[in-house]
Amino acid sequence: MAKGSVFPIDESYISLNLKYIAALVKCIADLLQTLDARTLPEFTQAFASVVVHVAGAFKTFSIVYSRAEILLLARLFNWERHLSCTPQMAHFRDVLMSKASASSRKLTLIISGIVLMNSFADLYSTLTVANCTLTDYPLSYLPLKEFSSAENCRTVALADYIVHNFASANIIINDSFLMAVMSYITVQLKILNFRLSNCHKTFIEELIIPEDEKNLEITSYECHQMSKDVSVLDPNRELIKCIENHQKMTEIFTTFKSIYNNILLPQLLSSLLILSLMGCQLVLTNYDTDEDVHAMVHPLIFVTWATLELYIYCAGGNSILIESEQISSSAYNTQWYNNDKQFRGNLALFLSLVERPLVISIGGVIALSKDTFKNILTKAYSFMAILKNSSGQ
Repeated sequence: MAKGSVFPIDESYISLNLKYIAALVKCIADLLQTLDARTLPEFTQAFASVVVHVAGAFKTFSIVYSRAEILLLARLFNWERHLSCTPQMAHFRDVLMSKASASSRKLTLIISGIVLMNSFADLYSTLTVANCTLTDYPLSYLPLKEFSSAENCRTVALADYIVHNFASANIIINDSFLMAVMSYITVQLKILNFRLSNCHKTFIEELIIPEDEKNLEITSYECHQMSKDVSVLDPNRELIKCIENHQKMTEIFTTFKSIYNNILLPQLLSSLLILSLMGCQLVLTNYDTDEDVHAMVHPLIFVTWATLELYIYCAGGNSILIESEQISSSAYNTQWYNNDKQFRGNLALFLSLVERPLVISIGGVIALSKDTFKNILTKAYSFMAILKNSSGQ
């Protein structure tokens, strides 16, 4: 699919890209408000908003530009279920898919809840503030200001609130989609490890459901399950299925990296800046009055949001790394010494293919893992300490 077909001429640009327009408008408005800031808290909060929405807009543009690759990714995801599998394999697959789906829903609800808290705080400020001024709202710094006055300040505030929520919803959609893709890749690697560790068996064993899964609500996903009449397995054929599965997973992972490698670098930088600036503002504020306590809400939400978002990215990359490193161990533990020469030859070929684990890198340099998450938090704390010392407190 050519890149030119990303923006089809037979569809409405506005209806197709309304949330992208909102993200761009929000970025420009926040930047203009940042340049007009008169105090440090005003600057840090406006600049943090710029960083969040610029990173969101960059992710949005990359996803739109890579629409062809995303469609290819969606088609590849349906490949694994066509491999014939044993009842044990089908059950294991259903358990993993059900757990991954439940985890994705919970994380999406948590992210949405944090954004809604910020949204309700903005709406409360908009409806209750007594001395409304245009400069309180980023949208007023656009040409809309020429048509605004103190009398219709709340109209500008409402328009700014709607645009902000459109842009925030766009960020949630992008992050939830990325989280679901990373979770699916992890599940597929776990399935491959399970299939590989059992590929040497010659008989289908009776399915025994573990105690911790008996009360689990499991969804039955479509797959090609072996006939109940089949009781004998061919280890060579099962190993070849594993090799085919790994090759498809490599293709899926390569496509995934081509879409998201360039997205992750601005995400890392935005998280580092937000944690540093907002964390510093939280530390430097005295909270002597109710107004100071009220001013703490937005920085606290920014810090919570940035930490959670960064953790989701790093935890997803770390899970993929761990499962891909486990492939070589699963292959080696297939009791190859009890199988024929053809099995050992195929296994040696497979081991040469899985020498290097699958790693999601940030800009092709930094691996996305829990170590990266820890390092970013450490650097953010160091930067925050420097800002605090330089302020004389």
